[in-house]
Amino acid sequence: MMNDRLVNERYVMIAANVKPACRGK
Repeated sequence: MMNDRLVNERYVMIAANVKPACRGK
């Protein structure tokens, strides 16, 4: 899985967009 890092960053970005409250900002 060479795109593991890319997928992780993408997932974090999506999660931040979907759940901005999760970051507590």
